[in-house]
Amino acid sequence: YIGVSSGINAEWPLRPGRNGTVEMHGKEVTPKWTELGETAEAGATSIVINTETNWKVSDQIALSSSSFAPEENEEFLITSITYNSESGKTTLGLNNPLKYRHISLEQTINGLKIKTAAKVGHLTRNVKMRGNVNEDHLEMVDACPQTFDPDQFATQTCYQGRYGAMMDSDQFGSQIMFHAAAMETREVHGRLENAEFSWAGQAFRLGRYPIHFHMNGDVSGSYVKGCAIHHTFNRAVTVHGVNNLLVKDNVAFNNLGHAFFLEDGVEEDNVFDGNLAIFTQSSSSLLNVDVTPASFWIVNPRNTFINNVAAGSTHFGFWFNMPEHPGGPSATNTICPRNMGMKEFRGNEAHSCGRYGKILLYLVFLLY
Repeated sequence: YIGVSSGINAEWPLRPGRNGTVEMHGKEVTPKWTELGETAEAGATSIVINTETNWKVSDQIALSSSSFAPEENEEFLITSITYNSESGKTTLGLNNPLKYRHISLEQTINGLKIKTAAKVGHLTRNVKMRGNVNEDHLEMVDACPQTFDPDQFATQTCYQGRYGAMMDSDQFGSQIMFHAAAMETREVHGRLENAEFSWAGQAFRLGRYPIHFHMNGDVSGSYVKGCAIHHTFNRAVTVHGVNNLLVKDNVAFNNLGHAFFLEDGVEEDNVFDGNLAIFTQSSSSLLNVDVTPASFWIVNPRNTFINNVAAGSTHFGFWFNMPEHPGGPSATNTICPRNMGMKEFRGNEAHSCGRYGKILLYLVFLLY
């Protein structure tokens, strides 16, 4: 279901307006993502996940790296689905053999049980928004002969293909921007649920993101839930000058630049809950900090981050980069994110990230 209201031309493709509501609601998918239930060896043509699912044959899935090599993130189509009611696990047949080993194991370290497992994200939705694919600009790029080394002092062997074989394009994709004519007017609403966004975002252009809530202030009631945002050229979800947005249970895969992105430092009371980011990639066409991207880029601690996972990023998982004062269109000296207390940060996980497989705290701030 796709619905639009006043202020937006209801003909497809949607034309921009400065007030109104966009609603996109696809069929419910459960789960949105999960983890491997058993270690899968290279060459295997199936994987086991630790839950029942309503996924379908021919659906697309992403499987995260469980090493520090970003080229070990893989994607497949499902060819068969077999559920075992005794174990509660599901076996998924794959259209191609695994190129790499992906682990699932439980260890006890100093009396603490720690589960380590590659993540599996579901990428197919029945409501889709896909950018145009210009076949004249498509080119298959072979993988570099040597594995990418993300160390800051490492010397790279090549540029394109450094994270594995890739399809190059003009990187000019679709975008959705929710941007009212004035702040705090509550004139713009976005409710996106169980929809799929691909070939989205535009390289070399700030503000042209797959999903972008921009300079609206309070957007209570708006949300991005259960969506798949994959193969994008400029982030996944951007929250800019916005408060009270819910971003929940989404899967971001193969995105250029920071995936889930808070922008200026004024953003507060937004909730990021249960999102999975796989294969966040370095970009040379965005901000300088996107050369070493994080799956979750956080510039104001007064937001909620719970049960999110960053897996297989080329560089970082969670990056807190608190400015002394907000910048950009929200520039003000009345707010100091660096001295704010953390609202809530719990249950989050980062693994198999190229630079740090742990949370990176870039600046010190107060914890309540």
